[in-house]
Amino acid sequence: MLSPLLIIVYNRIDHLKKAIESVKSNIEAKETILYVSSDGWKNEEDKIKVKKIREYSRSITGFKSVEIISYDKNLGGDAATNKSRAYIFSKYDRLITIEDDQEVSPFFLNYINEGLDFYENDPRVFSICGFSPYIFSNNYDQYESKLFKSNRWNAWGFGFWKEKVENFEEVKKSESFFNELEKDLKCKTFKKKINLLSKEYFPHLLHSLKKRKIPEYDFLIGYYCVKNELFNIYFSKTHTINNGNDGSGLRAKKNDFLLSRMNINNFIKEKVDFIESEKIVFTNFMPRPPAKSIIIKIKIILIQLSIFDFTKKLIKQLKF
Repeated sequence: MLSPLLIIVYNRIDHLKKAIESVKSNIEAKETILYVSSDGWKNEEDKIKVKKIREYSRSITGFKSVEIISYDKNLGGDAATNKSRAYIFSKYDRLITIEDDQEVSPFFLNYINEGLDFYENDPRVFSICGFSPYIFSNNYDQYESKLFKSNRWNAWGFGFWKEKVENFEEVKKSESFFNELEKDLKCKTFKKKINLLSKEYFPHLLHSLKKRKIPEYDFLIGYYCVKNELFNIYFSKTHTINNGNDGSGLRAKKNDFLLSRMNINNFIKEKVDFIESEKIVFTNFMPRPPAKSIIIKIKIILIQLSIFDFTKKLIKQLKF
């Protein structure tokens, strides 16, 4: 049986239609069970859009079956996703996930499903990631087509296993979580490892520690994988692109650089042959979008002084 597919939606129907059509280009779609996770609306304006999303979702064909997981109240993106994931994991031992702003290649379902089969019993592999960060490079077309592994995790189309996710979930529920996080962030060696994933990791984890708030999912998995020497499997040619950097998302601002790289012509054009993880090159140093180092440094200082939230709120008010 193929892994079930979960797609996270909210109020962007045009994005969702693109995502669904791209998945249907996979020959495995007809044998795939699709779950649509639809969070409740925040306000009356969103209510109309969310209802249109649900109406469209009920009309989706081309899959083995379609089930809509809808919530009457607005739980928030993370909470709704976690609840939907838990529901699906009560029935299956693995799961593929995309969000409504992603398009996938015709080989996406094959790649993730075969990867989940191949590495299921490899204790060091945490997930199979569909997006390739090498798309950010100016030399993307010149990169060799090959597998690689990384502590870094990417949410733009992935698959993982129930047991490994449950082990991860137990860590963040631990009473000692913040004590461990504080100790790790004070360790220079660990900080260097985290910074290799992205310069955004340290300030985010530091801010979470200060607020005694569990880090966002992608940052948390990256931290977890570094700490436990776990890997995520990637391919150098991308199986997914993300269209959410057009300013329509809940978190991502408009980013012309990212939008310029998200082109379906960059999709992989072949199936992937998997090999044992110990034979795959490991790297945490991958191409990434341009980052302003000075902004990161200022952010860290503000967090350390416990005035980051105040400053962020003030700047937002001044803009309006």
